[in-house]
Amino acid sequence: PYLKNTMWGERGEICTFRFQVTVPEQLDGKPVVVLVDSYLYGGANLQNPQYLVYINGSIKQGLDINHREILLSECAKAGTTYEIILEGWPGCLHRKCVLSVSAGTIRRDIEELYFNLEVGYETLMVMDSNDSRYAGMTRAMLETINILDLRNPYSSLFNKSISEANEFIRANLYEKFPNDGVCVWAIGHTHIDVAWLWQIRHTRMKTARSFSTVLDYMEQYPQYLFSS
Repeated sequence: PYLKNTMWGERGEICTFRFQVTVPEQLDGKPVVVLVDSYLYGGANLQNPQYLVYINGSIKQGLDINHREILLSECAKAGTTYEIILEGWPGCLHRKCVLSVSAGTIRRDIEELYFNLEVGYETLMVMDSNDSRYAGMTRAMLETINILDLRNPYSSLFNKSISEANEFIRANLYEKFPNDGVCVWAIGHTHIDVAWLWQIRHTRMKTARSFSTVLDYMEQYPQYLFSS
């Protein structure tokens, strides 16, 4: 058995981790996710640990510093057990690391608000402050934040404020301000070297991780586009 905080990642070592997750009663009907972390950050993605995920015997997706979350079910059923296998590669620097695994749920309304604010903020960061829309968009962002009731997280007042904030920012930012007829298409892409700081066998493993992740995204988000 793998003991907590045990280091793994000898040069050329491929480690397989197996565990089970059973959905508890309190997560019945909710999204259930598994979070996987090795606590190594910095440098290129390939310099950090990566995993190929199998769920109940089928390939699910890849995990790396940019992908740490496994969605088991968007609407989980209490008592359901998932067998999860992680095929781990320590990265091209072969640094030893630990494996941390936890399970929980995602509040989709909070996630939506996070991205509504994040996209608005990043848009303002690249806009000309003299743009006629800048002041109005900034005001909409600030008023959205002011709606939030953070005094008692996950209380009824908090939940109500999340819903109201999402409604407000949709109406007063994303639907109110014109986009000048500009349409931007964002298409995912992955760059895979056949043999760079790794061997051919690692290329095969990386291909499985990359394309399984993309296919999983396409199932979760039908509008997602990818090119390779």
